[in-house]
Amino acid sequence: MPIATTRGGGLANIVEDVSPQLGADLDTNAFNIRIDSGKGIFDDANNEQLLFVKTLAATNYFEILNSATASGPKLSAKGALTDISLRLDAKGTGIIKMLKGLDVTGNITLTGLVDGEDIRALKSESEFCFFADSSESSISASSFLSNLLEDTSPQLGGDLDTNGKDILFDTTKGIRDDVGGEQLIFNKTTSAANHFAMTNAATGGGPTLSTEGTEDDVDLNINAKGSGGVKVASNVEVAGDLSTTGEMAGSRLLLHAADAASRTATIDIRGLDGIQQAAGIGYVMPRAGSIVSASWRAEITAVISNGTLRLRIFKNGTSVFDSASVFISSTGDKTAWAVQARGVDTFVAGDLIRFNMEMLTGSYTRQDVVALCEVVFDT
Repeated sequence: MPIATTRGGGLANIVEDVSPQLGADLDTNAFNIRIDSGKGIFDDANNEQLLFVKTLAATNYFEILNSATASGPKLSAKGALTDISLRLDAKGTGIIKMLKGLDVTGNITLTGLVDGEDIRALKSESEFCFFADSSESSISASSFLSNLLEDTSPQLGGDLDTNGKDILFDTTKGIRDDVGGEQLIFNKTTSAANHFAMTNAATGGGPTLSTEGTEDDVDLNINAKGSGGVKVASNVEVAGDLSTTGEMAGSRLLLHAADAASRTATIDIRGLDGIQQAAGIGYVMPRAGSIVSASWRAEITAVISNGTLRLRIFKNGTSVFDSASVFISSTGDKTAWAVQARGVDTFVAGDLIRFNMEMLTGSYTRQDVVALCEVVFDT
């Protein structure tokens, strides 16, 4: 069929089409396709997939045979000679990788090493011949393992797939690091019915350590050795109730103070019991701990001159923690607060804590002062 007539202005020859595209499968009609050396087949993104390289006076070539169901396609060496090798070659120091098993019905000839050994001949059914470092040696077949138990220093060559099976550990045995240190040791309970279950998680979720077993309700027990404690390095969220049978280390206490009277000068604030605090009068700490925050609220009823007001926390008569100062320039409610880490301002059992409202500068009247001091105990 002609491409086009000259009258129609179409192609006179396919070579004139610099970006040809097929409209259907190309039928070669018993003809060959000739490909220049270094050219070949590219994918639809213009990447090389199969390139052909020419040999002068070539007589041998590849033949590809497709197959019916239950058999595989075949790549063969063909040509003018009776015996033709089929060669596979990787680029540079690359290697040829078999992604599946290799079934060889003929002989295997090796010119290199197999796992560091030069295996070239099978001398008998019970003896193999090895060539290593140009010296011949023989190893009896009885030297090979007949059971994994015989290998006293086994090593994996890849990840171990348990294939739906369990791994059985003897009691007090388990998993160690690469220098032999214990990481996870398993202890056996006679007639065990309950156990741990670990579930991994997708992005956005955390893995889960839970309990499973034959019973409907199974506790999850965590125990430290001796007098050691269980330490959690991040926040703990408890969805249910929290029960303790001992002291709760790190428990918090809020100390309260208040003063309803109108004041125009610095003064200690009354405690929650209504007693006026002063040197030697305040809250006595029952255990060691730290001051971690303080806050206050007061009503300013009159301002004669602008100034600043702050809450000070005293320990045994010495000011140790000051809340944020507030600049007083108008009447109304005023508030301030400050926080700090544990261990900055500490106390021991018997130390006395008291509150003081200090007028740093200015002249004004305040009333209805309410103050808090938060402490955290070490034990």
